Amino acid sequence: MRILSSLDSLATVVRPDLVVALGCPPRSQSGRPSGYLIGRVRATAAAYHALGGVPILCSGRGEDALRRDSAESEGHDEVEALAALLVAANVPREALLFDRLATRTIDTIDHLADRHPGARILLVSQPFHLPRVLYLARSRSLDAWGLPAPGPTPGPRGQLREGLGRLRAVWDVAVSRPRR
Repeated sequence: MRILSSLDSLATVVRPDLVVALGCPPRSQSGRPSGYLIGRVRATAAAYHALGGVPILCSGRGEDALRRDSAESEGHDEVEALAALLVAANVPREALLFDRLATRTIDTIDHLADRHPGARILLVSQPFHLPRVLYLARSRSLDAWGLPAPGPTPGPRGQLREGLGRLRAVWDVAVSRPRR
């Protein structure tokens, strides 16, 4: 597994060409800002500053995907939430790239494989999510590393969701979305 142990371990890898902040819902069920999103932004901004300005791809459900999926989507734009928080963390907006159509993790990975083949990629997410992200990245022959972001430990519902996500990732790679 190619998961860095901390931000300090960035010095041990070749400088990536792209840092990818993976989207997640901007708000928790209680309506508070998502601890997962805040953790991903903190780790992404820290990597940006430590690496001297590597471009950042904000990926997730943006307004285009939300418009396509649901009329009741106001306030759920993961990409704009990431961008706004990164700018607040002193990352210039011009350093940001956007993938607004990624409704699932595999969408982000397929986007990277199609538009950034051969790039060295640093994927930022929570430790429980990174094994699935890197599995998908390897299935698409991406040169990817994972950077763990702080965030809450998922409860039983979150653990079940991630377990099902891992099963679906295997299904996607083997059956429904194989790449040759």
